[in-house]
Amino acid sequence: MKFYRKLDGAVFGGVLSGVSAEYNIDLLLLRIVTLLLFFISAGLIGLIYIILWTVLPAVDSDTTIKEEIVNKLESLTILKDNKKNGLILGGILIVIGLLIFLNFVLPLDIIIKVILPVILVGIGILFILKNK
Repeated sequence: MKFYRKLDGAVFGGVLSGVSAEYNIDLLLLRIVTLLLFFISAGLIGLIYIILWTVLPAVDSDTTIKEEIVNKLESLTILKDNKKNGLILGGILIVIGLLIFLNFVLPLDIIIKVILPVILVGIGILFILKNK
């Protein structure tokens, strides 16, 4: 048995697709377990995934990792609209800046338990109203 990346059916780099194909594990189950382990390990699984992505060979492609990343980024529709990108990036920076500012004024516990959920609910309401 060998480790490899399988790009057919891959979402990111094909590491989980390769593991799934080699060990005959359900791909969806493997993705869910990996996602849970990502949060439990505080991102360590993500680092391991990136290392495996760069080290393991892809079995069904001759493209380099750089070409794979460029192709994946070009396929994302959000990156094709420059005006939308500026709004999204600006919004993210404003929220991060507000959270950092609030951290000086209020304890982090209040920010996480009260203010952040209110912001997320507000953003959710805006998305719903915008799409009506």
